[in-house]
Amino acid sequence: SDVYKRQVQQQSRTIESSSIILHYLCLKVYYLIILSSVSIMWWWERLYNNFVIIDGDFANFKEIEDFFNCCMAAICVSCAGLAAGLTMGLLSLDATKLEIKARVGTEEEKRDAETVLPVVKQHHLLLVTLLLFNSIANETLPIFLGELVPNYLAILLAVFLILIFGEILPSAFFTGAQQLHTSARLIPVVYTLIFILYPIAYPISRVLDKV
Repeated sequence: SDVYKRQVQQQSRTIESSSIILHYLCLKVYYLIILSSVSIMWWWERLYNNFVIIDGDFANFKEIEDFFNCCMAAICVSCAGLAAGLTMGLLSLDATKLEIKARVGTEEEKRDAETVLPVVKQHHLLLVTLLLFNSIANETLPIFLGELVPNYLAILLAVFLILIFGEILPSAFFTGAQQLHTSARLIPVVYTLIFILYPIAYPISRVLDKV
């Protein structure tokens, strides 16, 4: 009977973790649909008003502003990757398993679990904070790329960079064998993001807590 109960609890935790990941992926798909719709509307407006879609020029990097835009674009991609990786890495961790590791795990597992557990327990606040951070990085990237390349190419580059370096690679890295240890080392970054985005993230998380 006890074994059966443990199996049921284990299955329920697995289903809960899968539902969290599925929820995140659904939000990303929803975000990409909105971004694509906005891009199509923007292109249509340019075509309707000016009959010009290909606008802008390539930067010659003779001015310091071009280097600044290039650095900011790289920072946006890095921030998007960090946000996506932390979302997959932290939200896929089960609080019950972390509590078990904090008691009976190795010394390193105990330390990492105790570091991550307080953040994981604030599920909605963590989710909203990371999604806001990710959205800010994704939306800002085309602005800086638009100063370096033509607008149509800026949109294509933004989608490509976010997909490869801001989604696929970070998700694979943060959900690997060192998932707990990697997440624990970046907890100070998470607390910083929560502090900065708290005025926006906290009210939304409270609404989600009531749902």
